[in-house]
Amino acid sequence: MSKKKIMNYEKEKRKSDILISICIAFIISLVFGRIYFSSNNVYKYQSTFQQASIIRCQGYNVDGSVYNYDESYSEHYIEFSVPQVNARTFYVQLNKAPGDTVELKADIIRNGEKIGKIDSCIPGYEQYAKLYLENKKIDTIRVNVKGTIDFNSANIESYQLNGDNTNLKELKQQSKIVSLFMFIILSFAIIWCKSKKVADINLANYKKQFLNFIIKNKKKFIIATLGFIIIYVIVICWFALIENSFMLNKAKFIIAICIWMIICSIYVFIKNNKFKFEQLFLVIGISLACLFVTVLPNRLNISWDDQIHYQNVVTLSHYPDKYMSVAEYDYYLSCFVPQLRNACDKNDDSYNNILNDDVAKRTLFVNAQEVTLKSVVYLPMAIAMMILRGIGLKLSYVIVGTKLSGMLFYLYIIYRGMRYLSDGKMVVSIFALLPGTMFIISNFNYDYWLLALITYSVCYIIGEYQKADKCIVIKDLFLIFGSFLLGIIVKVVYIPLLGFAAFFNKSKFKENKWYYLYRGFFVTVVVSAVIGFIILLFGGGLGTGDTRGGEGISTVGQINYIISNPKEYSITLLKFLKDYWSFGRVKDYNVATAYMDRTNWYWWLVAVFSIAVMFFDRSKSNSVKWYIGVLAIPLGFITSCMVATALYVVYTPVASLQIAGCQSRYLLPIISAIALTFSRIYIPKINISEKVRKVGESLTMTGAIVFCLIMLASLA
Repeated sequence: MSKKKIMNYEKEKRKSDILISICIAFIISLVFGRIYFSSNNVYKYQSTFQQASIIRCQGYNVDGSVYNYDESYSEHYIEFSVPQVNARTFYVQLNKAPGDTVELKADIIRNGEKIGKIDSCIPGYEQYAKLYLENKKIDTIRVNVKGTIDFNSANIESYQLNGDNTNLKELKQQSKIVSLFMFIILSFAIIWCKSKKVADINLANYKKQFLNFIIKNKKKFIIATLGFIIIYVIVICWFALIENSFMLNKAKFIIAICIWMIICSIYVFIKNNKFKFEQLFLVIGISLACLFVTVLPNRLNISWDDQIHYQNVVTLSHYPDKYMSVAEYDYYLSCFVPQLRNACDKNDDSYNNILNDDVAKRTLFVNAQEVTLKSVVYLPMAIAMMILRGIGLKLSYVIVGTKLSGMLFYLYIIYRGMRYLSDGKMVVSIFALLPGTMFIISNFNYDYWLLALITYSVCYIIGEYQKADKCIVIKDLFLIFGSFLLGIIVKVVYIPLLGFAAFFNKSKFKENKWYYLYRGFFVTVVVSAVIGFIILLFGGGLGTGDTRGGEGISTVGQINYIISNPKEYSITLLKFLKDYWSFGRVKDYNVATAYMDRTNWYWWLVAVFSIAVMFFDRSKSNSVKWYIGVLAIPLGFITSCMVATALYVVYTPVASLQIAGCQSRYLLPIISAIALTFSRIYIPKINISEKVRKVGESLTMTGAIVFCLIMLASLA
């Protein structure tokens, strides 16, 4: 074939590839637009409320609207006649809160026959009771309130088709715009991948290699299969002892798979030299993530402020509309409404029936949450929630998948940071997989974003110090500063940790001018961040304060007190930091289970093991100068001061001698950064063989697994 014909052939092939790429992008964009529409379509139904009336009462002394429980009666009930509709909820409004929690039971009746029963209560501070009826068609509800209530009204909530299509038309237009943007982005991305030969995949060749691999290792596959069966049986027996029942379900199967993956990955790592440590970390991290989201109860009020983070994720997933579905709102109420919380704790099917109701998923609930620039921290979880909801998964599965997406983002970003390190990977892994950390990020939070990006940035910085012969380019600075600043967008108080990047010497730059430009850039970034923090602190950017801290909260008043009494505040701050950094507080972050309040006896084992890993995984050379590691202590101290001061201003009563709301988990980004940098101090030691190092890496991951499994066993 002539040269001209070859060139013409290649030209035609490129045209064909571009055309195919555009077609693929078009199809994907249409599918994504449809997913977006389905995900945000909460306009099909609308809630309607109809009044329920009291028809008879037994066992209560009635004084106007007040119903007093009379123990002299053998039977107690307040009977309501309700409209014969598919009832979603029964809502009782009180004139005032009962003061003390009162027990509430309800019988659901249709045609004189009891078809259901509800166990709930009315908290002493609430002026209402909300009972979920699972869309049952009934005519009577008998309520037994063991206490005194001041009754106001009762309503039945049901759904009907929404006759107003205005919002639906707007949503269709939004979906078309989303499809267009997706098409443009995908077209360029696919064409770029084709040009770089990133997307050149020979499926036939991969299929052949896979089959050959299975044939070659068929004995190992048989052993692995038998191993999984054994693990599955052990898991079933373990839960049988806990639950006093022998039942098979998806959760137990997933747990068995995860444990099997952990064992297999460690085996492959030991046997295969090509399987790198950071890859082992990623596989085990994903397995542990799946275990955590499977074992933990599928409701809120488990971790710190998870209900607030959940609302923010849902709001962003419905962007640009500030709405959510009734089902999503009911999930939010699962941490407040006793019936939902009790049903979840008992693993009652009614809980999932309420959440996964198709009508509730297509009914609008107006959400007051705002989307701001800081909402970017929820972006991975919000995208996952939007897609999972759009493809039609049950809400309970959407919730689990959304939590898992945050964990996967966290693990992948840290994995990318570990890849840039020559040593110190074991230190990063053990602190990234702390049981307390895994517990936090397995719930709705923004810590996964903060921890991941700060850790990535610090890893990149240390990696640059380790690569003494490599020059820093614009890409490196973008990744270091971009990831760090993006990570602290919600908590700028961690800006001092960027100080690790202050000591790049001239040899790291191709020319002296680039070195001085970097110095200027670094100073500009730090000064801008500090000024931004000062403006935020003293310029009213923190608002009036967080009223959850109690009475006497005033940001302006607290700032004036600090300025007027610097000595007194300094003493308060130092006393607090002395306790904050004490060894006794370690359990509050390394094995903490927040509101679940499980046993933490093993906290000191986790601490000792983490320190041992730091001593084992030391720097192989003196490329990271000693003063970089020593710098970790003052930077950690300054960051701690900023964290405590921020909480003192927004969460603590004015002139208080204590600092409130400063949880130990806020130390996690600081501790991870200190552990990595401080352990890089070069101390001459006997050379460790690769075999010994591999054993150390395997033991490091085994320790992380064991500690996480201990926590999961207590949570189960």
